[in-house]
Amino acid sequence: MIVLILIAAVVAAVVVFVNTLSTDAREADSTPTLGTAKAATTGSADPAQEAEQHILSQKITSQTIDYGTTGVFDACAVLPLSVLEANGIKPYPHGLLNHQYIEKSVSGDRATVRDSAHDITTCSYLVPGSGTSADGTDAGRTGLFSLDIKQTPFNRVFTFDLASRDGDTTRSAAGLTVYLRGDGNRLEARTGNENVFVRLAAHDVNTEYGGVDIKTVFNKIVDEVAANLAKGPTQQARFTNGGSYSGVPSACEWFTADVFTQATGAPDSGWVRETSSHDETWVAEFDGTNSFQISQECSRSAPDVVNNRDSDSYLKVRFEVYRDETAATHADYNYCDPSSPTIALTGKPVPASEKVGDGAACVSVIGSPEYHFRVGRVAVSMGPAKWVGDDLTKIATALTPAAKKLATTLPN
Repeated sequence: MIVLILIAAVVAAVVVFVNTLSTDAREADSTPTLGTAKAATTGSADPAQEAEQHILSQKITSQTIDYGTTGVFDACAVLPLSVLEANGIKPYPHGLLNHQYIEKSVSGDRATVRDSAHDITTCSYLVPGSGTSADGTDAGRTGLFSLDIKQTPFNRVFTFDLASRDGDTTRSAAGLTVYLRGDGNRLEARTGNENVFVRLAAHDVNTEYGGVDIKTVFNKIVDEVAANLAKGPTQQARFTNGGSYSGVPSACEWFTADVFTQATGAPDSGWVRETSSHDETWVAEFDGTNSFQISQECSRSAPDVVNNRDSDSYLKVRFEVYRDETAATHADYNYCDPSSPTIALTGKPVPASEKVGDGAACVSVIGSPEYHFRVGRVAVSMGPAKWVGDDLTKIATALTPAAKKLATTLPN
């Protein structure tokens, strides 16, 4: 009845930012926290030391979400960070959290994704990896714990994945048959049936956590995951920010399905991907001042994208939230001023066709064309817009209505 598959946590940093995820104000049965927000220190010779730590908190809610007639799992509820923390594993400093899931129930006539190669839900945490000192003070490589789940009919489940392979060790956990493999710092567990396939993976992890060897730790985590799977798809995980960012919602609460459809003209699939960081980031601005921010992303897709037939109706929005609006005005310069070193090598920005938000609004190229605007202390980047093409003027015209709609939902 269940699925565990490894996924790589990958996020591209543009300028200097980090991601944080946030709020889903649903009834919480339990609230495992990723940490407690720490007030910034003052007078430090190293500004980075003034950044607030452990801003992100996780809420586990009792809620069933359906895709068509199928109740769907949420990988971050099956593998909450509290399970890792209980086994001595803390988030990697400024590590990323990646969460892919069905946001809310999708009715039968809209639940059209079939046999997608994209897992219906994934959850991955960056953790202190191989080479980390026993007391955790010296971080080694970045390790990864991930849980990936496939469910029919959204995905196809292959009998090959559900069978024992050479090198596997088989055992039972919470009534489920689990196949284990790997050694050293790469471990994997698989379980499932004809409708669900689950893979839990640990890559580049340390040899021990909390004085306990990694194989023992991994098996304890397998037991917790299996117990949560055995409960069925009855829980969901959402995230909220604290500290100076208390009240800042998750990226996909700001970037709604309505905004996606306004931008692309396509229906939203209900399947979203969010990326966030546990901590605040210090940014050394071009004018010599220091600023602090969190950054979080939300990606939405039309059903045809999730079905792998088309790559156009897809849009990602990044929110860089600063401690205050004065610091956020740096984003106007970074992205929309022709003299900014951020965009100096990629050509002049194209101003938006209408006034959007409180600062400059434009389309500029940082890797790919993005539409930028700011409301209060929130700087927004939208793109790429593949259905429009690469012409910056056309992108500015096409995305302005959606940007204006999004701007009305952001705090001034």
